[in-house]
Amino acid sequence: MKGIYALSSTLHRLPNFFIIGAMRAGTTSLWRYLGQHPEIFMSPIKETRFFAVKDLDPAKIKMMKLHPFWKRSVFHLSEYCRLFQDAKDEQILGEASPVYMVYPHVAQNIRKLTPHAKILA
Repeated sequence: MKGIYALSSTLHRLPNFFIIGAMRAGTTSLWRYLGQHPEIFMSPIKETRFFAVKDLDPAKIKMMKLHPFWKRSVFHLSEYCRLFQDAKDEQILGEASPVYMVYPHVAQNIRKLTPHAKILA
């Protein structure tokens, strides 16, 4: 099944598209506009930054959590999955994190977990 992830015997839906881009270039507006569409469910948190921090060393994550920029980031898959638990079956799921455009490992992290996802830049 596309966009479905099993975490401790429970199936979780994950986004099938991501908004990336330069900071201050309209990603927040696009996130808001798409979130108003009845067939689209956007992550309730903009800039989860999950795929930028996924698989990092726990010591590095601990340091990052102290910095204001990373403070609201989602660091664990279970926490990330919960962001999409209220989506209806027929909805398209998305999230927006401009920082995904900056880190080269993000594309690989997205592909591992959501191989059929689309990226809007």
